[in-house]
Amino acid sequence: MRYHTNPSTLCIFCDNALTRETAPEHILLDAFGGRMTTKRAICTVCNNRFGGSIDKAFAEQAAHLRNMFQMPSGSGKRPPGIRNVDVIGGEKLELLPDGTPQQRSKPFRVTKNDSGSFDIAISVRSLDEVARFVPDIAAQTSKSVDEIWKVLEGTEATVISRPAGVLNFQLSFGGTDPMRSIVKSCLVLLATGVGSDALKGEPFAAARAFVMNGGDEFNLARCVIDGRPMPQDVAEALAADFGPIFNLIVVKSDNSGRMVGYFVLYNLYGWEVCLAECGAPLDVNFALASNPLAPQSWSANPAAALALDFEWLAAANDEGIEEEALRRISAAMKHQFPVAQARARKRETGRIVHEVLSRHAVDGFIPDETDAKFRFSSELAHRMAHFLLGIPLEENVKVQRPDG
Repeated sequence: MRYHTNPSTLCIFCDNALTRETAPEHILLDAFGGRMTTKRAICTVCNNRFGGSIDKAFAEQAAHLRNMFQMPSGSGKRPPGIRNVDVIGGEKLELLPDGTPQQRSKPFRVTKNDSGSFDIAISVRSLDEVARFVPDIAAQTSKSVDEIWKVLEGTEATVISRPAGVLNFQLSFGGTDPMRSIVKSCLVLLATGVGSDALKGEPFAAARAFVMNGGDEFNLARCVIDGRPMPQDVAEALAADFGPIFNLIVVKSDNSGRMVGYFVLYNLYGWEVCLAECGAPLDVNFALASNPLAPQSWSANPAAALALDFEWLAAANDEGIEEEALRRISAAMKHQFPVAQARARKRETGRIVHEVLSRHAVDGFIPDETDAKFRFSSELAHRMAHFLLGIPLEENVKVQRPDG
């Protein structure tokens, strides 16, 4: 297969010229781990327009999965944090970019009594965080920082360590804007092979208009979510090269000029779109596959994807989509959930060891005394046992003002 070598001149979607200064467009979204870019398809203006609208809408649908499986972007950015995650039982948590759950609550509350005194309630992740909010508490009570510390120091606090609980969120992919982003990705991949000029004609007018303006007619008539399993030999070959949660884009035409695009996200959902009903370049066959868990692993035109039969690609249907999606999600969870659990366990055990060590160590070392070593090992064993067994741990401690 040969790529078109003549320089493209105009953006697919408008008449802006494509130059060396044109911003590179990700064929597969950067948020999904896409690394392959081109300056031969979309101008900077359209790039920015789509990035803040349809691409953003599509990327946001995958935010929970990216956080859970710790999938970086193609440019190396961390997974997104997630706010207001429901926990079964009514609580809400925030997931930090590294997947750490954090309680969503105000760090402190100041209530003025009728007598003019104040009740102060502080809820933080650790005693070390108390000092961060003392200046704000002082400002709300019109007291000095020293006065607030005189009230707080020596008071008893309860430290509660417990499992985060079962997180409750729904996976929902699709809709008009994400579908527009999918069609755009297919057209951009096609442009890398045949040049953007070939996409400016009538055969692709409906697809271009859908990307630009949306509309239910094209979405209903030419786009379909695929409920079929991928041919086993192709799926196994792609999984061997790009991991079990691979991304895939294929654009292919037959000898009559009908062209379809096929888009697979995380090997969970597949979509087929008719890019041109007739008049497209004949016998085109381009593909892009990537590993979102390791974005540096990607390939243009992997053999397994190129081998997908046009008739199979064009025959997508949504029959059995719920069963197929559940099967693929279950397979992904079976593969990745133990990895996520091990990562979370390592992160939490590290935090526990650090906290216990900082409480007992002197200059970074446990004193070479039997009693000191016993207290350290006893507390560490106690904390670790509660964590590994999932048993809440409550400790009463005294608030101390930090040195300095």
